[in-house]
Amino acid sequence: MSVLSDRDIRASIQAGRVRIDPYDASCLQPSSVDLHLDREFRVFRNNRYPYIDVRAPQPDLTELVAIGDDEPVNRHKPSVDVMFDSYFSHLWSLMTSDPAVLTLHLTTGLATYAVCRLAWFFCYIDLRVRRDCWDLELEILGEAERLRAGG
Repeated sequence: MSVLSDRDIRASIQAGRVRIDPYDASCLQPSSVDLHLDREFRVFRNNRYPYIDVRAPQPDLTELVAIGDDEPVNRHKPSVDVMFDSYFSHLWSLMTSDPAVLTLHLTTGLATYAVCRLAWFFCYIDLRVRRDCWDLELEILGEAERLRAGG
């Protein structure tokens, strides 16, 4: 995902790649465009179903919201936070309630750490050997040149 600058947004609108109707140039911000909603709009209520199935009728998946003249609009999505919190609390309770699951996670973590440390060690040794062998080869070539030049 990329973020466009105000110059890129303006160029995209002028080139026709992005269309905003109605467009007000005063709503262009450094990396966004302020959009104004009508007093009535629809919001998703995806917490009413376990999943969204486009093949099945889900009539109350969206809800018409009407905003009063001086009423603020809240963009917070509590259903996403609740799903996130409940998923991780379930995962945590599963890990802490079953000793086998906890042991499996700890063993996997510790084994991964050990393998990564061994891989790092062998890469380090390989680099040292390559560098030292290269230095030794240069020393041998230098000594051969010295012997050829003056004996």
